[in-house]
Amino acid sequence: MKDEIAEMLGITSDTSAPASAGIVCPSCGGAVRKAGAGVGAGAMFGLIGALFVEAFASCRCSKCGPITSGAFPKDARQEILVERIMLGAGALLIFLVLLLFIGGRNR
Repeated sequence: MKDEIAEMLGITSDTSAPASAGIVCPSCGGAVRKAGAGVGAGAMFGLIGALFVEAFASCRCSKCGPITSGAFPKDARQEILVERIMLGAGALLIFLVLLLFIGGRNR
């Protein structure tokens, strides 16, 4: 069932997603991708879970492996931070809208 949900959401078994276009590996200059925690959180908690997984996913180079945030230049770190804040804020906003919608229906 988890695979069916992942397929409907367009999530493949490769859980890494492309990072922002301007971010490259500081060591080799290769492509950097986000290494997600898998489809479990996205399938279990829907859109909110998928956004949180994406917000807290670490960066990974296809050649060098995992990359710590400190290895990136300052402008790339700032871009990653802004992206994480926006994804987390989006997930919280969706959660709050759902709470207000559910709370309004119970009156």
